[in-house]
Amino acid sequence: MENWQEERPPRAAIMGTDSPSGHAPEVMGTKYAQSIGIEMLPFEAVPYMPLDTTTQLLRLREEGADFVYLQTIYSTAIPIMRDVERLGLTDKMRLGGMENSQAISLLELGPVVDGYFAARAGPWHKEVPEMDIFTRYRPGYIDKDGGGAISLVMFPSWIEAISTAIESVGYENLDGRAVKEAFYSIKDFDPHGIGRTATYTTEDHRGAPVVRIYEVQGGEVVPVSDWRESPMLVPQK
Repeated sequence: MENWQEERPPRAAIMGTDSPSGHAPEVMGTKYAQSIGIEMLPFEAVPYMPLDTTTQLLRLREEGADFVYLQTIYSTAIPIMRDVERLGLTDKMRLGGMENSQAISLLELGPVVDGYFAARAGPWHKEVPEMDIFTRYRPGYIDKDGGGAISLVMFPSWIEAISTAIESVGYENLDGRAVKEAFYSIKDFDPHGIGRTATYTTEDHRGAPVVRIYEVQGGEVVPVSDWRESPMLVPQK
């Protein structure tokens, strides 16, 4: 919305697997998107391993989608993006998706994925100097989808909480309540000094309270925003 230049509202659609995880952003995010001025189109379902997504993509094109968000992992996003290229839709609508879809395997498709965006809760693997811990124990390891990078950002919070709890109550008295209380003492925690911080409160237990927009540019994944607080979406009863 910050970069939208048209007088009309942008039209966006979600394409995901026909599963609880695939439908999650439709349930949680549609009303939020509408509340900030985005026109949401109907959800488009695809199989986990789609052979052909022509019907879904052409329907979105006919409906005038400006943006399509893929709620899929990279193995599902790859055939979708191949169909985008085959159908000549690369310049017709902008595609992005969940952070696990923005993976090294997706980049190997070439120019068709230039501009592919994702709101990542964790950094791209090249931003975390300590990523060599994986290759130290698993020679040849490649963080294909960012799972390793986000683990190195989120898991230190657990270690920090346990360490703080031991300092507070002693190892012999360590229990779940002590660790829970220690979590609430963590403020602006940034274990790698990359600006991706976490704060835990009694009202907010999220491990990913901030996100950063990343985009594929020239075959590389680069940040195009600062880390910003992600909206807290609470399920409706």
